[in-house]
Amino acid sequence: MPFINEDSNKLGLPLFLSVVQKNQPINKGSLKATLQQFLVSPMIIKNLDELADIDGWSTFPAIIKLIDSQGVRGEFFAEYIERIHHHLEEALHFSRSKFAIIEDYLDGLETTALVLVERGKIILRIISDRLTVEEYHTGIRKGYRTPSHSSSSDDIEKTNILTSQVIKLLDIKSGPLYFRLKLTSNGPKILEIGHRLDGGHIWQLIKLYCGVDIFEITSPLLMNEDLPSIDPQPKFRYGQLDFSLQPPGEEFDSDRVELPKEILTYQPYFNKGVIVSPTIDILEKTYRFKRGEK
Repeated sequence: MPFINEDSNKLGLPLFLSVVQKNQPINKGSLKATLQQFLVSPMIIKNLDELADIDGWSTFPAIIKLIDSQGVRGEFFAEYIERIHHHLEEALHFSRSKFAIIEDYLDGLETTALVLVERGKIILRIISDRLTVEEYHTGIRKGYRTPSHSSSSDDIEKTNILTSQVIKLLDIKSGPLYFRLKLTSNGPKILEIGHRLDGGHIWQLIKLYCGVDIFEITSPLLMNEDLPSIDPQPKFRYGQLDFSLQPPGEEFDSDRVELPKEILTYQPYFNKGVIVSPTIDILEKTYRFKRGEK
């Protein structure tokens, strides 16, 4: 995205982000520094050479994540300072910049907000549950559910206010934004932001749930054309996407995958007999299923 954005700017092609803005949604360090009042606190950013300087860190449990990685790749949970020392070096193997963030771990259920902005105005905002594997603390996803069942009306109101404040602060004029949040006892807190579509899972789930094709809307939005009408009409009480997970290094066997009830579509990520390749080295997605309950 940074390279496409920079080249588009040089060639005079349409783009969602200015060159000044482009590094913030990609580089988690600069973004988190800008949005500190909305995010996890406290937070420090360190590289391996500064490892000795973290001995004063006293907030536990903590999360280690990289400033230049996607998803939960390179994220680790640390219960005490020795675990930070241990995991920081391991995490930086996934990093190009060799800088990582250490921040307070937040307890709570995860949600996402997919938002569309047109000429500075929010034209669509849908909040979903981000379902995670409970025995891990780094948010390994096992599915999504739209609309959110975990969010109370107060959570939804606060999420709407929070995402609006961030969009205004970052001066986002147009485009899709993906927010990953946690519902804490102090209200929703932002974990990650991407000025992009979500990678293909949530926007497709939203299309299944209410018929709105966010991918189709994004192209005319980029070209500053008139948009197709946006009229969410729920076809189901909720839509859900589930992932089948297994450790990497094992052979994928589709016959061992249990299909959930009320399944609408399904897709394997691997062919039968292929060794599951590592992405985050803990659990990898091997199958995905879409279902909807009327």
